[in-house]
Amino acid sequence: MHIRLRRKQTNIYRCIALIGLLAMGACADDRRAEKTVAEVGDPDRGNDPFMGSDPDEAWKAMIGFDMQDTDSPSTPNEFSSFISRVEVWKQNWRVEGQVFWKQYPDDARRYDWLILAAHLAPSYPVSMEEWSIEEGTPGENCAPLEPAAHDAWQTTYPDLREAFWNSEHVTSQQRRFLWLGEIIQYLESMERVSACGGAVELKSVAEEIVSFASTFSLPLNVQDDGEFAWGLSGIVSRVLALQASSASTEVDIEALLNRLKLVGPDIAEVVANTLASRERSDERDSIRRQQPSYEPNAEVWHHLPWQFSGQPTSMAARVVFFHDRELLLRKLRSSGLYLWQHAPLNPHGRIYWLMRAVFPEPYYAKRFGTAVFAMANGNHHQFEIDQRSREDWDIRYPELRAAVWAAPEVSDAERATLRVAEVRQLAASVRSDVARYGVRKRSVDLLTGIGELQAPSGDQGLPHIIARRLMANIVYDYQSFGLSKQEVSAFLQPFSEQTDSPLKDIATGWFETQRVSTDGEAIEFAAPTLAGDSFDVSDLRGYIVLMDFWTTTCSACIAAMPRIHEIYLEYQDRGFEVVSVNFDAERNRRMVDRIDQELGLTWPTLNAESQWPEANQRFGWGNILPQYMLLDRDGLLVADTKAIDYGRNLRSLLEEMLATEAAEKGGSTIH
Repeated sequence: MHIRLRRKQTNIYRCIALIGLLAMGACADDRRAEKTVAEVGDPDRGNDPFMGSDPDEAWKAMIGFDMQDTDSPSTPNEFSSFISRVEVWKQNWRVEGQVFWKQYPDDARRYDWLILAAHLAPSYPVSMEEWSIEEGTPGENCAPLEPAAHDAWQTTYPDLREAFWNSEHVTSQQRRFLWLGEIIQYLESMERVSACGGAVELKSVAEEIVSFASTFSLPLNVQDDGEFAWGLSGIVSRVLALQASSASTEVDIEALLNRLKLVGPDIAEVVANTLASRERSDERDSIRRQQPSYEPNAEVWHHLPWQFSGQPTSMAARVVFFHDRELLLRKLRSSGLYLWQHAPLNPHGRIYWLMRAVFPEPYYAKRFGTAVFAMANGNHHQFEIDQRSREDWDIRYPELRAAVWAAPEVSDAERATLRVAEVRQLAASVRSDVARYGVRKRSVDLLTGIGELQAPSGDQGLPHIIARRLMANIVYDYQSFGLSKQEVSAFLQPFSEQTDSPLKDIATGWFETQRVSTDGEAIEFAAPTLAGDSFDVSDLRGYIVLMDFWTTTCSACIAAMPRIHEIYLEYQDRGFEVVSVNFDAERNRRMVDRIDQELGLTWPTLNAESQWPEANQRFGWGNILPQYMLLDRDGLLVADTKAIDYGRNLRSLLEEMLATEAAEKGGSTIH
C-alpha cells in the first residue's frame, strides 16, 4: 500500500510543477524578492549558516523566524515588499531544511520539518493596487513563482518523502498529516490556476482524497481526532470552492462526495457537516448581499488572508499552526491597513476586517523556534514576543476603531460583533500577561467586558454564547486570569438573581458548588447504564469515585480516557472506582459503544443525555466538557475539573487521599 501511495502522491507533485509553470506563463508581474534562495545556501553544496553546529541549535536556527524581518509595512508602498519577503522566507526555509536533513540523518525532527514544508503552499503575491480598484478576490491578479526554487523543490521532494514514509521513527499521525498537506497544497495550486484563468484538473486528486479518507479512519485513542475531521473537512471545502469558481473541472463532485460517504459512517458525518456548514455560510452571504446597506466593493475585505484553523495537538501540528498563524495575521493586518488608505470608503468592510484583525491571541513570537519549543514543553506563554509589533498595533487600533464605530452605516449588530472580538482578545491577553509577567492589571476590565456582552436582553446570539464561554473558562481556572475567588463571587452575585441573564446558570452553579463544598454535602447523581440498568452514585459510598462527564464530540474527553483508565486499573483494588457519565448516548450510541470497545474501558458508562441541561445548570459548567468530580468515600467533593487536569493529577490526588486515610487510621497504604 505504501508503494502505491507514494507513486500517487509523486504524480500530484508533478502536476503541481506543471500548474506552477502554467501560472507563470499566464500571469506577469515584475516584482522580485529582495533576496534570492541562493543567499541561504545550496543543500547540495552544504554552505548553510549552521553546518557543523549542535543539532539542537541547528534545529532552532532552522525553524527560527524573526517576525521583524517581515514586519507590517508602515506605508502603503511597502506592502508589495512585505509580501515578497514573506514568500521568499518560505522558499529559503525549504532549502535550509534540506541542509538539516542531510547533516543530521538520525535526527527525527527532520520529519517534522518535512511536514511543515509540505504545508507551505506558496501564496503567490498579488497586486494590491489592482485588487483594491477592481473589487476582485485574492488570486485574480497573479504574480509568478520563482522558477528555480519551485522546480528544485519538485525535483527533491519525492526522495525526501520516500525516506519519510519508510522511516520507523515516523508515526501514523505524522504520515497522515504529511499526506493532508500534500493534498491541500495541490488544491491551493488549483485555486491559483482557476483564479488566473487556467483549466482545473481534479481527477487525480479525487482518487487521492478517497484513498486518504480510507487509509486513516477517525482515531479515538489519540488527541487528534478533531485534527483529522478538520483536515478532511478542509479538503472537501476546497473542492467545493473550486467547483464553484471553475467551469472546467473533470470530476463529478457529487460522485466524489458519495464515494467519501461510503468509506464509513465517521467520514460520512464529516462530509455532511461540511456541506451543512457551507450551506449556512452561503445563506449568510446571500442575506448580507440583499441588505440595503450592502456595498459591492466590500467584498474585497471579506477575502483578505484569514488565520490558519485547526487544533495543534502534536509537535508537527503546532509547528504548522503557529507558523501560518503568525504569517497570516501579519498579512491580514497589512492588507487591511493598505485597503484602509486606498480602497473606497467602506464602513462595513472595514469593521469586518477589524473584527478579524483584533481577534487572534497576540503571540508575535520574535523567534518562532522559541515559541515552538515552549509549546512542546506545555507552556504557551514562556517565550519571547515581539513587543514592538504588539505595541504598534495597540497604538494604532483605537484610531481605526473610532473611525468605524461612529459611522452611521454601521449597525448595532456589527458593533456587537466587534466588541465580542475585543473581549475575546482581551481574555487571551490577560491570561498571557498573568502567565508571562505576573501582571493582572486588566483582569477587572475583562470582567467588565463580559458583563457588557451578556446585558440582559433575552438575546441568544454570539455575545450571549461568548459571555457564557468566557465566564465558564474563568470559573474553571480563575487564578490563570489573575482573579481571586472573592472577585469572581462578587461579579457573579448580581447575575444569580436575574431571570434572563446568560450567566445565571454559571452563577448559580458556582455558588451551589461553593455551598456544597463548605457544608460537606455529598454529591448525588443517578442515571441508567447503557444497558438500561439503574445506577446511583450513592451506591458507591465507601469507595473513592471519579465521575467523568463527557460527550462523543469532545475530543479532549476521549483523549484523557486511556490515561484515566490506566490509573483506574492500578488503584481499583484499593477502593477506587470510575463512573463515566455520557450526555449524547441517544444520538451517538454507535460512537459511545465504539469508544468503550476500542479503548477497552471496564468501568460503567451511564446514559445521562436527558439530564444534560439540568447537570449543566446545577454545576455551572457553561456548556464546557469534559468535567470531572473526585469524591471521597463519603461522597464529598475533593477535587474538580481543574485540579484533576484531564487525569494528569489524578494519581497524585489518589496517593494523597490514601495517605491521609492511612494516617488517620494509624496504618499505612499498601503499594
